[in-house]
Amino acid sequence: MKQRWFEPYLQSLLLEAGKGGLRINNIVFNVCNMEPKLFNTPHTYEETWSAIYQFLRRESQKADSPYGYVEGKRGFFCLDATKLSEDAQMNLQF
Repeated sequence: MKQRWFEPYLQSLLLEAGKGGLRINNIVFNVCNMEPKLFNTPHTYEETWSAIYQFLRRESQKADSPYGYVEGKRGFFCLDATKLSEDAQMNLQF
């Protein structure tokens, strides 16, 4: 599965937030601030909000997804770190 441009930022934010999660507006604001702006970012706030919200809504409805809604809080999303897939990474040592 292809990783979206915002997923590394999203995962680190939600991991840091913990079980309480973050509100969608705060997630998008922080992702926009985390994105490197050295060469004029092509992602506007509105585009980022739409992409992240659609992604989180779709993922939160899957049983095996690490992303989910926070119980009892409207518009809050969290990350279940136990469901994250650990991709193998090769280290070369010389």
